[in-house]
Amino acid sequence: MAAKHSESAEFRQIYPIPDNFMEGTGVLGGIVKLRNLIEGCILALPAFLISWNIPIESINVKMAVIALFTAGPLLLGCIGINGDCVSRFLGYFFLFRKNRRIMRYNPRVKLEYTGDIPVTREVPVDKLRKLLANLSQDDNLLQSESDLYYAVDQGIAFEDDIVLQKRLKAKTEQRRKAHEKR
Repeated sequence: MAAKHSESAEFRQIYPIPDNFMEGTGVLGGIVKLRNLIEGCILALPAFLISWNIPIESINVKMAVIALFTAGPLLLGCIGINGDCVSRFLGYFFLFRKNRRIMRYNPRVKLEYTGDIPVTREVPVDKLRKLLANLSQDDNLLQSESDLYYAVDQGIAFEDDIVLQKRLKAKTEQRRKAHEKR
C-alpha cells in the first residue's frame, strides 16, 4: 500500500520577513551601516591623498599602493570599534579621559591587627539556633554603631578611632537608658 502524501512528502512552513527587519539604513544589503561607511571614507581619505601623491610611473603599482594604504582605515571605519562607530567610540574615550577619577589612599580603611584570629567551627544546627535567637531578640535599638562598623571584640580596630569608640559607647549607653525607661 502506498504511503499517504502527507507522510512521505516534507512540507516547509514559510514565514515572511518583515520590512523593518534590518534596522537603520545599510549598504551592501544592510551589512554595513551608512554612518560607518561614511566614517570609513573619511578615515581613508588622508591615506588615499598621501598615496595618490607618491611619484610612481606605473599605474598598476600606484593602484596597489593606494589599495594597500586605504584598505585599513576604510575597514576600520566600516566595522567600527567594539560594536560602535569610530566617532562614538572616540567620544566615549575622551569623555572617560576627562571624567576619570584617581583612587587615593584612605588611611581609615587600613585595619591593624591586634590579636589572634579565633578559629571556631560551628555545627549548622548551632548556627541556626544562633540565628533564631538573634531574630527573636529586639535588640535593634540596643545595637550600637560601633557594633555595626567595627569589630573591636575580635581584636580588629582602627588606631585613630579611640575617641570615636568612646563617643559611640556613650551613645549606646544613652540608648539603653532610654530603652529601659520605656
